[in-house]
Amino acid sequence: MRSMDQMKDLYHILGLTLQKYETIAKVAIDFGTGEKLYPSEVHLISHVCFCAQTCVTRIAEHFGVTKGAASQNVAKLVHKGYLAKTRDPDKGSRMLVTPTDKGIAAHQAHMAFHERHDKPFLDFLAGLSQDQFKSFETFAKELNRWMDSYLAAINTEP
Repeated sequence: MRSMDQMKDLYHILGLTLQKYETIAKVAIDFGTGEKLYPSEVHLISHVCFCAQTCVTRIAEHFGVTKGAASQNVAKLVHKGYLAKTRDPDKGSRMLVTPTDKGIAAHQAHMAFHERHDKPFLDFLAGLSQDQFKSFETFAKELNRWMDSYLAAINTEP
C-alpha cells in the first residue's frame, strides 16, 4: 500500500485537472445556434437527444441532481427553444421532454466539437492494452464514486 506522501504528486495533478474542469464548466460556447450554451446546458440537450424523449425524473437521475434542479434546467432550455415539453399520454401527470430542431442542431454541433477536440485523448485510450484500459475504466468509476462522496457530504454535513 502506498503512503499519502508517495501519492502526493499524482494527487496534485488530479487536483489541477479537476480545477481545470471546473473552469471549463463555466465557459459558454456557441454550438451553431447563435447563442452560447454552458457545458451543463449542452450536455442536458445531448442527453435528451440520445434518449429521443425522457422525463424530468430520469434527467435528474442521470445527472445526479434533484428533480427541482432538473426541472429548472429543462424549463430554461424550453424557454430558449432547445427542448419541448408535452404531457405523457399514458401518464397524464408526467411531462415528456424532447429535443426541438434547434436542440438537435446544437447536439450535432456539440458531438462534432467532441469528435474534433477529443480525438487525441480517445486515440490514447484506444491505444491502451486491455489491462491498461481496464485499469483506466476502474479509475474513472472510482473517481466518479469519490465525487459522489463529496456531493453526499455537502448535502448532509452542516
